[in-house]
Amino acid sequence: MGELSGHCEYFASAMVVLTRAIGIPARVVNGFAGGSENRFGSFVEVTRSDAHAWVEVHYARAGWVAYDPTPADLRLRAGALPSIGQRLYELQSALELWWFRNVVEFDRVDQLRALQAAWRVWHSLRSGAHAESRTEARPPPPVALIRWKAVALLCLALCAFGAATGWWWRHRGRSRKAPRVSPAYRTALRLLARRGLVRGPADTARGFASAAAKVLSPAGGAAFAALTERYLAERFGGRPPEGLGGQPGACLRALRDSLRA
Repeated sequence: MGELSGHCEYFASAMVVLTRAIGIPARVVNGFAGGSENRFGSFVEVTRSDAHAWVEVHYARAGWVAYDPTPADLRLRAGALPSIGQRLYELQSALELWWFRNVVEFDRVDQLRALQAAWRVWHSLRSGAHAESRTEARPPPPVALIRWKAVALLCLALCAFGAATGWWWRHRGRSRKAPRVSPAYRTALRLLARRGLVRGPADTARGFASAAAKVLSPAGGAAFAALTERYLAERFGGRPPEGLGGQPGACLRALRDSLRA
């Protein structure tokens, strides 16, 4: 018999075809098998190279039962001794997992739990200090307890720093992303909103101006169109209000007069 060659999907699909040919229901299942142990993070890492295909055969009483027709030497990754590059990769993966667990996924619930734990440590430190002042010499606390309290206080400081940094970045991002809307265009939008003409979040500036012109008088539509073009040139064209020409106050007066008519 010749040497078997191929990969897991070949073996799995061949077994399914043969099993169905004799009238037994079968299906190919794709997933992951194996993985490698990360010695730095104490977890099992599964990558794309661990992707695998096997077979499930259905029996009347047992239901779906898994079979793996792939030869054993082709199922899993080679178990050779890790090289220096692989160890560095494991260290990188462990650091990334620590970062996601303790920084990226450090939500408000985790922050509150850390603050509660730090408060309990601080309260125990204060109560211990008061007790020592009222009593005579006491044996020093265990080294493990001192280290645990120091770690808790360090976590409290890191939480406060992380919360302050996150607030600063969110506030900075909102201030950067805040749209620059000229006062004249903002006033024109309020005037139109009183008449039931509200610009939706999906409406473009020119599209809304065209829709408003169908409802307004010709003078009012022209005034709002001029304000719209001035707003677009100022916000997206980078042109200062002084260099746009024209007076937005005149356009606003014309828009008010058309709405009062």
